[in-house]
Amino acid sequence: MGKGIRGGFRTPSFTPPSKPSTSGGAEAAKDKRPVTVYRVEGPDNQRVSINDAGKAHVTKSFNSHKNQSTPHRYDKPMSYQDRAFLNFGDRARAEEFLATRHDQGHTQTVMKAFEVPRDTFEKIRDSAIPESAAKQYGKEHLPIAVDVNKGDNQFGLNWDSLKRVNETSIPGTGRIERTKPDMLMLPEVSDAVQDLFK
Repeated sequence: MGKGIRGGFRTPSFTPPSKPSTSGGAEAAKDKRPVTVYRVEGPDNQRVSINDAGKAHVTKSFNSHKNQSTPHRYDKPMSYQDRAFLNFGDRARAEEFLATRHDQGHTQTVMKAFEVPRDTFEKIRDSAIPESAAKQYGKEHLPIAVDVNKGDNQFGLNWDSLKRVNETSIPGTGRIERTKPDMLMLPEVSDAVQDLFK
């Protein structure tokens, strides 16, 4: 895979969602803005559904053989269901991953997005642990920070955390953000363009 967009000349400006400001005024108002959640997925790993009212819901599991969500597929307790990986606020990484999936031949992959209140994001961020600690006793159900060298605020969430996301996702914000990648995001184009500036 190419260098992608995060380290190149065309990397969009990205400011990770910050903790609430104590200074008040415009900065405090900015800190209260909802956070956009991104997920890049296709028919083989669909987890995010969006109803007619634009309300997003992350399902518990997905049966690719039947091409349908199957929330009661497993006999294990809900807290042990497979994690869903969500990106909070880093559109640059979502764009890059969409391009990578299309480059790999997964042309039905799309970028979905929806909004959640900032405090939902902050609770997840503040309770997240490194991926290396995910199997430690007592930490099995905490959010895990993933792909930390590729993007900001990407988490693997179990069902307990996903329930919070589902309960607080803002109606009317669920959407398919992009169905095809920006050509500049494709790995081979990224490498060729960046080579011009070496």
